[in-house]
Amino acid sequence: MPYVQAPILHHPSPSQSPSLPFRTPSSRSLSRSEAEKFKEIARLSTHSILEACGLEARRPGIPSFPNSNMCIHVEGGREIRRSTLMPKSCRECFYLFVKDVVNTILSERKG
Repeated sequence: MPYVQAPILHHPSPSQSPSLPFRTPSSRSLSRSEAEKFKEIARLSTHSILEACGLEARRPGIPSFPNSNMCIHVEGGREIRRSTLMPKSCRECFYLFVKDVVNTILSERKG
């Protein structure tokens, strides 16, 4: 059977992709407590973002982040690429919102 190379996927440009504060660490590079902390931050961030998007109900113990007025581009009247999760926001502002949520939860958990 001949070798078939997988197609090369084109990744979005840096302005289209979120800039997260850290990369997903490999399980070998973290201690057990570090891995648990990473999972907690990821879980809290995910639930907070889903709540802000209206996809999940408010839950106790999950930080809440208001999403009103988070897009600075919508009011300008120019054509923008809207976020599918937050239609009142462009993608760039949504990515910044996600980054802010993760950074806030990360800094709260470090302290």
